[in-house]
This record gives sequence, C-alpha cells and structure tokens, in this order.
Amino acid sequence: MKTFAVRAASGLSLGILIIFGILWSKWFYLPLILIITVGGLWEFYTLSSIAHKDDGKYAKRYKYLAISFAVVIQLLSFLMNHRYSFIDISYVFPVFLFTFFIIELYAKSENPFENIAWNVVGLVYILLPVLILNKLYFDKGKLFVLAILFISWFYDSWCYIFGSLIGRTKLFERVSPKKTIEGLAGGLLVTLTLAYFYPVILSWVAKELPSFIIYAPTYTSWQWVFIALVATIACTYGDLAESLLKRSVNVKDSGNVMPGHGGFLDRLDAIILSVPFIALAAWLADQFQQIKLLLDFLQS
Repeated sequence: MKTFAVRAASGLSLGILIIFGILWSKWFYLPLILIITVGGLWEFYTLSSIAHKDDGKYAKRYKYLAISFAVVIQLLSFLMNHRYSFIDISYVFPVFLFTFFIIELYAKSENPFENIAWNVVGLVYILLPVLILNKLYFDKGKLFVLAILFISWFYDSWCYIFGSLIGRTKLFERVSPKKTIEGLAGGLLVTLTLAYFYPVILSWVAKELPSFIIYAPTYTSWQWVFIALVATIACTYGDLAESLLKRSVNVKDSGNVMPGHGGFLDRLDAIILSVPFIALAAWLADQFQQIKLLLDFLQS
C-alpha cells in the first residue's frame, strides 16, 4: 500500500506538470518536451553503455553528440511546425542519423556498426515519437495530445490496479513477471469505456477552458474506441519493450528521477512506442470521416 501511495503521488505530480505544460502555452510545452527528450536519451545511452563496451576514440562522446542532435532536431521540429510541413523534418532527421556512419570512419573502433546501431536506435526510439507528438500537438491541438496521454495513464493505472487485485495469469513472464492477462483485460475494458465517452468529455473540457483549448477533436465515440484500442495495445508492447531493454542489461529501473516509477523511460515507455501507432490510428479515423462524407454526398 505504501508503494502504491508513493507511486500515485509521484505519478500525479508528474501528470499535473505535463498537463500544465501542454495547456498553458507552446512556450511551456517546448521546455517540457525538451526535458523529456534529453532525460529519455540520457537514460537510454546510459543503459546502452552497459550493454556494450566503449569502443573507438569517440565512444565516450556519443551520448553528448546524440543528445545535441536531438535538441537541434527538436527545436527545428517545433519552429518548423509554424511554417513548414512534417516532410521538412524528414529531410533533416536522416542526415543526423547518417552522421554516425561518417563518424565511425574516423573512430577506429573494433565494432563500428555496433556503435552505429546503438546510436541510431536511441534517436529512433526516443526522438522520433516525440517529433510525431509535436506534429499532433500543432495539427490536432493540445486537447488531442492530452487525450491520448490520458488514455496511456488511465490504462496503465487500471492495469496495475486489476493486476494487483485479481492478477493470476502471467502475460509475458520472461520479460515482465508482474504483468498479468487479468490486469491487461481490466485496464482495456475500463479504458475503452472511457474512450466511448470522450466526445462528451472533451467537448465539456473545451467549453470550460476556452482560453486554453482552441478546438476539441471531432471524432465519434467509436472512432475514439478504435484509437484507444490501438493505443492500449501499443502501450502494452511499449512497456514490454522497455522491460526487455532493462532485462538485457540487468537493471531494475532506467533511472531514479521519479519515486515509485524509476526514470523517464520507466514512466514514458508506453507512450513512446504508442505515439506512432496512435498517429496512424488517428489518420485512419480521418480517412473514415472523409469516406463517410463522400458517401453521404453521393447519396444526397
């Protein structure tokens, strides 16, 4: 019970900070997302240094180089979203990734492609989902971003509660011994129920906070259920993937910045992997809307 109280208090404090950062202003959102990106990358490269020995004369500088790349790309993403499309970022991002290939030509390392692999994976795993989140923030609005984050938090919390109360059957014991099928099923049921009522909830939030919310997402109840279903499945695999990373280097937590949760990756593992899938689900939902409008027009 004490562990749950610490976990709940820490999670609530982080949630309030993120909600404030997203809602208040894009200039609060920027430092918030930079902190998350830098913190996540710092932990990832700390874990990767355990997984493989430092190799080559630039090995000890890779963490700082990758984080510097990430900050530059993040700032470009934030600024470009005001004037340019996401495709402009797709021109910049690969250049930074392939820079590691060039560096390895001069590093004189024994395993150059192992170094390249870890550095590229770090940026793809942490930075790419954040760039997609930026795109969603500017294109679909801050309320949509909050809505998908809340799906992840809500699902994770209820999986933990159901798993603690009635969990018996292990979900993926080799990777994460504490996760159960009962916890997953309970969390999924409650989260999809919440998603069904999202149109009413989000409309009310937009009405009550007009100075913060420009517009509310216009998805139907069943479209939100579809997005939530994709999100919860992706969140589950995101959690398992981060557990696999920690297990491969034999550590319990990725960091210790948040009591009861561990590090940045421990708290954000689910949302990191789920963001690209959520973006795809939202795009598909948009196509459903366009197809429906076309059919309605043809029938009229």
